[in-house]
Amino acid sequence: TVMAISNGHVVASASVTGQMGGFELEVPPGRYTLTGRSPKYEGGHGVCNGYKAVTVKPNGSAYVNVLCEEK
Repeated sequence: TVMAISNGHVVASASVTGQMGGFELEVPPGRYTLTGRSPKYEGGHGVCNGYKAVTVKPNGSAYVNVLCEEK
């Protein structure tokens, strides 16, 4: 599951699908960090993070990878 967070609140979430782990979230314009969890990463307890914060403009889109780093 991937979540878009703005000002400390989860604005949207989506399940990851497909072999490539794609996801799509619809959010209002604003700045977001993305985070997620996977049952295959640290038993579902580890946090996966987006590699950068994103800003979504009106009628715009943004792309970011959310990675679960191996330790």
